[in-house]
Amino acid sequence: MTLSDTGTSNIIYSYEIKWVESDVAWSDRWDIYLLGGVNNDAIYLSMINSLMMTIFLAAVVFVIMVRTLRKDLATYNDLELDLTEEDGTEESGWKL
Repeated sequence: MTLSDTGTSNIIYSYEIKWVESDVAWSDRWDIYLLGGVNNDAIYLSMINSLMMTIFLAAVVFVIMVRTLRKDLATYNDLELDLTEEDGTEESGWKL
């Protein structure tokens, strides 16, 4: 195979399949996976790990959003108090 300077090259590939007849019936082919096998503990630990990581990352995002919203609301409330102290009147309606 040679690479060209234009950035495009032709790659020729092939593959081979070998079919092997089995004694397992068509309806029973997934039983080894569904009924359990040798490494069931590893699968359950992997599922628990994925669930815990998802919960942890969701909690981190929730904490970041709460902190940001709390800071923004405090800023907006301070601005609203400053505006009402200057005029003595509180604006409402379409002027906001």
